[in-house]
Amino acid sequence: MRILVLGGGFSGVTTARHLERVLRRHRDVEITLVKGRSVEQKRKAAEKITQVIAEELNAKREDTSVAFLEVDKESFAHGGVLVVDRK
Repeated sequence: MRILVLGGGFSGVTTARHLERVLRRHRDVEITLVKGRSVEQKRKAAEKITQVIAEELNAKREDTSVAFLEVDKESFAHGGVLVVDRK
């Protein structure tokens, strides 16, 4: 789930605080990677990311999800430049 709260006024801050309380138990992390990482690399990253979320956000490990979304170099751009075009 992705939620964007526009505006930092009273309503925006109140909404963000309410959503934080409601969604506190759900810690989902999506990481977009260019294809090429090994299963072992993703396994280690998932463990470390889960550990940080648990420690820093006081979340339960079992409530934390990490999803690796892999894309081709032709399908990912950074700074307006496709990865396949980077030198």
